Amino acid sequence: MMRGLEGGGLSGETFTSLFRSASGQSFLNYVADGLDVSMGQLQTLAKRGELTAVVMAQALTDSVEQINQDFSQLPLTFGENMTRAKDTVMLWLDSLNQAGQPLDIINQKVSDFVQWLEGAGGQQAFAGLTQGIIFAGNIIMPIVETVASKISWLIELTNDPGSQAFFQSLARYAQVAGNVISWVIDTAAWLAYRATLLMHKLDQYHVDAKIDTALTDNELSEYYAANRGDFALDRTLVKGAIVRLPANHPRRSQVRGLMGAGGERYQDFLELSLKNNFDVHDVTEWMDFNEFLRMLPTNNRHDYEDMLTRTGVQEMRDGDDLYLILVRSYIRRGEPTPIEQVREDIRRVILNQRRQEIVRAYEDSLRNAAIAEKKLKIKIEPEEDIS
Repeated sequence: MMRGLEGGGLSGETFTSLFRSASGQSFLNYVADGLDVSMGQLQTLAKRGELTAVVMAQALTDSVEQINQDFSQLPLTFGENMTRAKDTVMLWLDSLNQAGQPLDIINQKVSDFVQWLEGAGGQQAFAGLTQGIIFAGNIIMPIVETVASKISWLIELTNDPGSQAFFQSLARYAQVAGNVISWVIDTAAWLAYRATLLMHKLDQYHVDAKIDTALTDNELSEYYAANRGDFALDRTLVKGAIVRLPANHPRRSQVRGLMGAGGERYQDFLELSLKNNFDVHDVTEWMDFNEFLRMLPTNNRHDYEDMLTRTGVQEMRDGDDLYLILVRSYIRRGEPTPIEQVREDIRRVILNQRRQEIVRAYEDSLRNAAIAEKKLKIKIEPEEDIS
């Protein structure tokens, strides 16, 4: 995550890396909530390079209340977590100590080294090392004696009452200085946080004053057409109807005929079913195919994909009950989501883009005004020629 921010924003590659971890998903959720977009739309913004550091800072500021709330709800069972961590580490170390594992290999290497030390080669090495220590001692000892004399002088100095008072005063001054430095750091952090909030409120003021929240159906359709690949379905959707009735009901053939006829006769089917207290599910809005199947006596071990491509009314039996099924239309997983299901998502994305454009234009105007009034200077240094 830090590498992505150091690059000035969050790239599509960094987004994918973050999404694979729990902590990364939490961070992305806060950013998505702050921008009022879905996770899929946030990924699209990352791929387009629109998740700059400024944009994410503003999004996290918008989510500060949720962040504080989540942190306040963190579990306080620190001791239990430490015990689990200890057990995990011990199991890991035990696995490393198995035959052929890293610790076993290291142990074998140490054993070989001990055998070498006990052999002729090790004895020769110790003899050479002894000579080296004697030689180094002849050089170092005068230095050690000089340092020792200085230490003795310092000890005598600390035993002097006047010197002790001086060192005690020096320690108190150091403690006071440390407290002052800590206060300065805390105050600077608080001021920086407040400045960020004020900048966000100022940006929000200009956004509220200038943003055009009116969106036409044509604008939504144009965005949908240009970004259909961003709205791929992760499940199959269907529209259709299901009716449950007694298997031996005398009007079952009539019900089946009206159900598959369509047009005005389909309304006759609904009225007939209502009159006879049949259990009817008229699915006129897109529904998850798995939810559709849960209204039927299906078996989890069976694949019902062929139900989508069959024409006309289909039947299923469950004891004394007969289920009549009609699939009017379907959209398979991986195909574009119907625009009516993502209309509000598209609206939020477009409005967020407008907000970013207003903030960017406002910041540019402030910078240009500061340059014009000579309150800001931009220094561009020539690149060093290393050829």
